Amino acid sequence: MLDSLRCEAQLPGLDPVHVRQAERALARRCQALERQARKAAKQQLAQAQRQAQAVSQAARQQGYAEGILQAAHELAEALLHSQRLAAQLRQEVVDTARSVLREVLGQVEWIEALVGQWPVAGSCSGMPLQVLAPLHSKGEHARLLAALRRQWPGEVQVEYQQQSHYRLQLGEQALEFDPGQIEVQLSEQLLVRCEGLSRVDAQLDQAARETLANSLSHWLQVPDPVAGGNEDAH
Repeated sequence: MLDSLRCEAQLPGLDPVHVRQAERALARRCQALERQARKAAKQQLAQAQRQAQAVSQAARQQGYAEGILQAAHELAEALLHSQRLAAQLRQEVVDTARSVLREVLGQVEWIEALVGQWPVAGSCSGMPLQVLAPLHSKGEHARLLAALRRQWPGEVQVEYQQQSHYRLQLGEQALEFDPGQIEVQLSEQLLVRCEGLSRVDAQLDQAARETLANSLSHWLQVPDPVAGGNEDAH
């Protein structure tokens, strides 16, 4: 969040109710995705084991060398599928987080809380509050103006330009931030905090690798009945 600030050393310490509600919603979504990942992992591993058995049987019928190659191919595909599934789940968490954060950061209450906790505001009460907002937020002008006036007793001036960031200015002091950048940073932090999903990701990947290694090891130790018969004939 601090990286998006250009004029102030730091953003005021915000902790509004709607932000905490968003965090709880994201935590519930992470838990749901973790359950989904565990279920998908079990299904994927069960499918890989069935494929391993089928390929093992086919190897005895089609020729051992060809069967081994086919087994390696099938199980490698299962491994790649598990990795794609893990990547898909991670992306779903990020997309969900950004969607919720986009909604939160787009609310005028967030700007209101920001002005209310801006330390500079206490020493500049006689100055007009100048706000430069993105053009796409112009439809919320009345609500934005009302929210700012609840926090600022003096004059409030709001202008709109084709930009992505907000700029609040009181005399020579300015506070500038980009909700899009904050959204990206917070969603990445959220993904790190989804420890359960990360564990499922690692378990899914490790289990697929072990299935591949164990199956190939077993097949390499079992002699080919056809080849054994040929040796006996000699």
